[in-house]
Amino acid sequence: MTPLIYNAEETGLYYRATPDNSLCYSYEQLNGSKNALERITVLLYVNMSWSDKLKPLVIGKSKMPRCFKGINLDTLPVMYFTNSSAWMTSVLFQQWVMDWDVALIRDNRNLVTIDNCPAHPQIKSLRNIRLEFLPANTTSLIQPLDQGIVKNLKIFYGKELIQMIISVLMKM
Repeated sequence: MTPLIYNAEETGLYYRATPDNSLCYSYEQLNGSKNALERITVLLYVNMSWSDKLKPLVIGKSKMPRCFKGINLDTLPVMYFTNSSAWMTSVLFQQWVMDWDVALIRDNRNLVTIDNCPAHPQIKSLRNIRLEFLPANTTSLIQPLDQGIVKNLKIFYGKELIQMIISVLMKM
């Protein structure tokens, strides 16, 4: 049986940052504002046919952000991990991969292509997943999620953020 092939890609998201270009002139820089530097890491992973889109992994700094007050984290549409820098670490990567490996009860192995970042170590004890690390300096050229999907996620997020800000301002 052919293994299911997945691609995983992580990206930083400055979740409070508004777009830094005007809508009319995308090449003009906007002045008079400070860059929002609050950052999370988002890891997307999907199989090649897009028939299995899994919950994104989000890494934040706070174990229980104020925005999650009163919310059971297990009910979020994402998996939420934390560390002090909101970056992927080898420990978080191993935890994520090993949890996913246990969840895969199929007999076939699943191939996951991922970049060769130092935070992505080889994990020998996996039973249902085979990690395939892409060659250095090639991920932007050959990694499927880098072919516009991550960029579109950020554009969509920015659009939703602006719409939320406008909605709040209109109620004032």
